[in-house]
Amino acid sequence: MSFHYPSKISFNIKKNYYKNSHLRNIFFIIFFLVLIVCGICYLTYEKFVLTPKRELYKTAETSSHYIPKILSHLSEVSVTLTTIYTRIRGVSFEDQDKTLLMQNITPSSTFSGQVAGVSTNIAPLSLPINEFSNNLQTLTTTLKTSKIAEKHSVLGISTNENQTTSLQKMKDTANLGITTHQKAIDTIADCSLYIHDINMKNPPLMSILKNIENTNKESLIFLNETGNTFEYYSQMATIQIQMSSLLSTYITLLQQIAEMPNPTLYEEKLGTTLITMKDIQNNIKKIEINELPEEILDLHNDNIKTADILVSNMSEIEKTVKVSDYKGYLKGIIKLQQDLEPITIRSLSTELSFWNNNKIIKGRSILAEQYKKENELLKEVMSNLK
Repeated sequence: MSFHYPSKISFNIKKNYYKNSHLRNIFFIIFFLVLIVCGICYLTYEKFVLTPKRELYKTAETSSHYIPKILSHLSEVSVTLTTIYTRIRGVSFEDQDKTLLMQNITPSSTFSGQVAGVSTNIAPLSLPINEFSNNLQTLTTTLKTSKIAEKHSVLGISTNENQTTSLQKMKDTANLGITTHQKAIDTIADCSLYIHDINMKNPPLMSILKNIENTNKESLIFLNETGNTFEYYSQMATIQIQMSSLLSTYITLLQQIAEMPNPTLYEEKLGTTLITMKDIQNNIKKIEINELPEEILDLHNDNIKTADILVSNMSEIEKTVKVSDYKGYLKGIIKLQQDLEPITIRSLSTELSFWNNNKIIKGRSILAEQYKKENELLKEVMSNLK
């Protein structure tokens, strides 16, 4: 038996098939359109929201990483400054003071109390000339109250064996300061270079970065001043080490000339001493005035004046020895003592005056506070971007 299917049924099946296929196509088209729209939305969100946000976070994070490094270097510079000041005054330098170095303090309020038995740590720049002046006073007093024939073994000249050690420590400290201050400059330069290339449309972050850049500029002024200070103390400590040896030789010569019946035997030694002193004089005068830190000019002028007085005196003493002029010799020693006395009396106060009156060096605590404040603001920006 055979069956016959109506053609109408076959037509309906085909119609339904094409209809369902059409619906599937529409569905897939809509699906793909939704995917495309979602992709476009994501890419748009990525480009205009997420990427800028990540860049802002990275910028804030990188900028924030520079600040602890800068603060660390500035602290090292401050420690070195304080150590130099401690060596000048010869006072205690307690460990806990190191944690206060970046606060608003002055040297005069930081240290107190004399240190016993640490003479090798005390080294004002006037150390050699002060000791020489004391010995000179002993010599002049003895010569004025003794007859020529009674001058043997009565002078009592003292020497400080620790003088060179003290001055060498001062020089080493200053040289360390030169190194640490350069590290700070390099780190600040890297930070400034990074910030300079940033141009983002985020007013709060840009405002913080601008403040950091301003603080960097102020820090460079401070570091330039400390660099000049370290350079000066390094140069002058080197010169004073030479001066210490020379003045020890000179006071011994003056004593020997007074004791010996034939002082002309010391003519050659006096000539050599004078040449060395002229070299020292030239080295002091070679220091550029425009490279000196602020408020140190009085101290520097006294150093120059001291060298001038010594050169002049050595020349006069040499002349008196050549002709065996004892009265001229005695008069020259008395005049030297009188010329040096006002300089030696004010020497320490003049040096401390520089430290107490230099506003740039004393303002280092403000820089630290500014950096800390700016770093906190950067962390706040980073927190908001997470």
